[in-house]
Amino acid sequence: MRFWLLILLACCSFSPALSQPKVFKLVDSLLQADLRFVPAPILFRSPETSWGIGASMGYYFKIDSSARTSNAQLQVVRTFNQQTLFRVSADIFTKDERLFIHYYTGYRKYLDRFYGIGPNSQESAREDFSFNSWITAISVLGKVADQTFLGLNLRHQNMYNIQSRDSLGALYNQLAQGSTGSNTLGFGPEMRFDSRDNVQSPLKGGLIALLFRYNPALNAANPAFQTYLIDLRHYMPLAKNTVWANRIFNQHQSGNPPFRELSLAGGSELVRGYFQGRYRDKSLTALETELRFPMGKMLGATLFSSTFQVGPDPVSLLQNRWKGAYGAGLRIFVNQKERIVLRVDVARTFEGHTAFYLDLNESF
Repeated sequence: MRFWLLILLACCSFSPALSQPKVFKLVDSLLQADLRFVPAPILFRSPETSWGIGASMGYYFKIDSSARTSNAQLQVVRTFNQQTLFRVSADIFTKDERLFIHYYTGYRKYLDRFYGIGPNSQESAREDFSFNSWITAISVLGKVADQTFLGLNLRHQNMYNIQSRDSLGALYNQLAQGSTGSNTLGFGPEMRFDSRDNVQSPLKGGLIALLFRYNPALNAANPAFQTYLIDLRHYMPLAKNTVWANRIFNQHQSGNPPFRELSLAGGSELVRGYFQGRYRDKSLTALETELRFPMGKMLGATLFSSTFQVGPDPVSLLQNRWKGAYGAGLRIFVNQKERIVLRVDVARTFEGHTAFYLDLNESF
């Protein structure tokens, strides 16, 4: 933990909006901020985890009235699949939003599936495996114009103890990069234009996020690769508490990334309905649209659909038929003032698979 605090301080020192003395003022302002504890559900569900039971809590606060609401989250979950999940995350806006800080640390003792790489991977190629991993990601962005932030991002992942349950599988026979584990450390510039009125559950505004991350070769088992990411979101209000949300997401890697660092489709936050990692490759483009509307004072509902494709490069995404999913959801307001919701979604893929999700806050 001390190492990552030093990294955070170093990133702050290079931010265009924060000098070294201001780092200590930031720490002091966080300690003095008006923290509000919001209890979160202890029940969790996704296709990747089955049911999970644990403790989840969050703090929502404002440094002052000139900044949007910041948040800090802690979650510990144990699933019926014998998985252990732990994460600490935070999104912080400082005074006058001169600085935006994103922080994430997560641990997984995880049971997962590998179907191969590419858009045409088959269900019959499924290989169950388990692993342990630590991930830490930090972004420190300074305000360079109204609602526009520029700075640095850093991400470290250590994946180890990979155990395949299929003697004929690609991971068991070490045919995929990272089959025996991986240790990656990447860094690079990041830019955000963020006009959302609320980070957790926007009713209006948008987000333009651009990121580049260079992962140098650490040794022969961890060769160099690069990550390019574009995340575009727009929230159009249609009526009171009714919003049409749209997202375009693109991620591309060059070089030789480990199989767990490839662009993954699926999960509770991108292309709901697919098992996360059911399709993976160096390039991924996804389009999502969602209509969110109220159903009374404490309830809301959504209708959503998505389409995506993966491939070895951006051009290849146009060479195969795109995949997709659709679904509906229920929203239970845990905290109306900050628009914190308990999200219940049911999604069905074009291939006929159905997935159920129970989570906190909107998917995007």
